[in-house]
Amino acid sequence: MRDLQFNDFMETYMRKFGLLFEKLFKHDYIMLCLAILIGGICSILHGVDRSFDVRNYHIYNPYAFLNNRMTTDIMPADIQSYFNPLLDVPYYLMIKHLNNFPYLVAFIQGFSYALLIFITYKIAKFIFEGSNKNLYILLSVIIGSTGALTLYNIGTLTHDIFVGDIVLISIYLILKVIKKHSYINTLLSGILLGSICGLKLTAGIFGFAIICSLPFFYKEVNKPIKTICLFVTSVFIGFLITNGFWMWKLYSIFHNPFFPYFNSIFKSDFTNCADMLKTDFQGLYPENIWQYLFFPFYFYQHLPTKGFEINYQDFRFAAIYVCLIINIFIYIANKFSKFSFENTSINFKAINFMFLISIFTYLVWINTFATIRYLTPISAISGIVVIATLTKLLYFIKQYFSLNDIIKFNHKDYHLELNYKNFIIPSLIVCIAFYLVLKTIEPDMLKRVPIHDKVLEVQTMNIPDNAIVLVASGSGMIVPFQNPNAKYIYLNAPRFTEENIYILSDKNLTEIKNQIYKNKDKTYFIMDLAIYQKTFNLTQKTLNKYAELDIYKSNCKFIYTNIYNKKNRSFYILCKADIK
Repeated sequence: MRDLQFNDFMETYMRKFGLLFEKLFKHDYIMLCLAILIGGICSILHGVDRSFDVRNYHIYNPYAFLNNRMTTDIMPADIQSYFNPLLDVPYYLMIKHLNNFPYLVAFIQGFSYALLIFITYKIAKFIFEGSNKNLYILLSVIIGSTGALTLYNIGTLTHDIFVGDIVLISIYLILKVIKKHSYINTLLSGILLGSICGLKLTAGIFGFAIICSLPFFYKEVNKPIKTICLFVTSVFIGFLITNGFWMWKLYSIFHNPFFPYFNSIFKSDFTNCADMLKTDFQGLYPENIWQYLFFPFYFYQHLPTKGFEINYQDFRFAAIYVCLIINIFIYIANKFSKFSFENTSINFKAINFMFLISIFTYLVWINTFATIRYLTPISAISGIVVIATLTKLLYFIKQYFSLNDIIKFNHKDYHLELNYKNFIIPSLIVCIAFYLVLKTIEPDMLKRVPIHDKVLEVQTMNIPDNAIVLVASGSGMIVPFQNPNAKYIYLNAPRFTEENIYILSDKNLTEIKNQIYKNKDKTYFIMDLAIYQKTFNLTQKTLNKYAELDIYKSNCKFIYTNIYNKKNRSFYILCKADIK
């Protein structure tokens, strides 16, 4: 009889694997350097971010902030003109000082992805112990760092990966507080979380989720009332550190500290719109009760515009959904028969905490934004949650069916021995991990504008001093390269979701109209020709209704930029308005 000792083989294999990654995981700085290298290379290979938001406000906002144009221009980058500009300042400064080094800038832009890899590794290292910990840590990082929208946003100016970094660091520090009480970690976690919420308000869903989750773990925290109060206070302090000055600026100008959002509360007379929390892409939202209940499963079906503006597939969120159901099932079953999970060497208290954060985040997210890229931190911890839950499930099955540690198969001339802990469980986890990764990565999603000789190049046009320049949506990027002595005003148009509601209020439009008629010979407009052609009727309707302008393309000149390629057509034009 041939004796195939898979048990010995796997023990030898796992020992060699463990020794290899023990050296890699022994010193965190090695992992950090490796992550920085991976992040930088991926960012370079992806190319340059020239999305609509970049062309619209990511360049204009820091320019306006650093040059104090809040009261000079009027919303030239659409409603996004008044987002907190601090996140965009570093990239704008790189354009100013490193414009001739595009590959260096692209490499630097990959740092946020590197930090995501590293902090995911740190959380996984905190969660997993035991003989298979190195394998589980590695697979957790691979799954968590290869989400569809995570890969898509490497090196972009959406800042969703950077938001994920700070949220994950906050979660990591709170997990350490649950394990070992520390006021310093509590304070630092809260300040970081509040700071990122102040920099990008969409991160507020995580602030809400973590604050709501902590009381459920009060028994695990030393001095829970003081700790939770300290955390909430520090979140508020962090929020004021990064957004307090900006809220005051918005309030002093528009009488709304969150302008243009929540305007149904503050009632600023600068805009006709109310809250504007929901995106223009209405297809992103669940449309019925079944989609509300099973929305994460739609992310796997390659449906157009479900949670994002492009087609994609990602099973991670559905996997977390399934893992939650599995944990509930095991919890109920454990009430009747006590099962031990001590041999798993996994911190399940931390896993349960991450489940709670995911639940609260999801409930707020689906009723506000429903844009999947805002869930980057949840995608990052998906590998940890899936691997921990699978391990728990397989140990539950082992105990429920009273399986031995060594499962033997005898068939004629062959005798196989499979170690449940060192072969069966790791093998199933490896297979599922690679399935999650391979069913996500699609090369076409990762292609962007190739890197040019300069990071950003925009032609400076001959615009006279004191000119009035109407700027169409998607053209804000052009403004920082033009005459600063002109006044740049949003070419007012309806919200896509509310065609009869124009953004700028009638009061402001009247003032703008008066300024235009005082400067008939110095009135221009800038727009993306591709967008202009598609929305010509809407644009003309807007001009006729509010500014009573007749604009003729014959007086237009092209503005050269280096953002054109075959798949990303953007032809900017500057036209002198012919006012009758």
